[in-house]
Amino acid sequence: MKRLIPFSDFKQFLLDSFSLDDRELSRLLDEINSFYGLEMKEFVQLRHVQLKNEGWQNAEIYKQLQQEIEDRRFKAGGISLRQIRRIIYG
Repeated sequence: MKRLIPFSDFKQFLLDSFSLDDRELSRLLDEINSFYGLEMKEFVQLRHVQLKNEGWQNAEIYKQLQQEIEDRRFKAGGISLRQIRRIIYG
């Protein structure tokens, strides 16, 4: 099995590989951790607002959310369109 790279080594690898300073990389990693740290309910509510603001209709949003949930790593498995509506509207 491959050994995982310690975080400090990974961070240095990223600093050496991309045109980012330490502050920018730290901010980027914080954003990534925040995005992937969301619980499914928080993710659904946030993405619903984002897609609504882009002019999407609810029927399209529900299908998009269902696909995005399948593509992300959440503790639970997939989710039905009905469950998505219940998260958004209670």
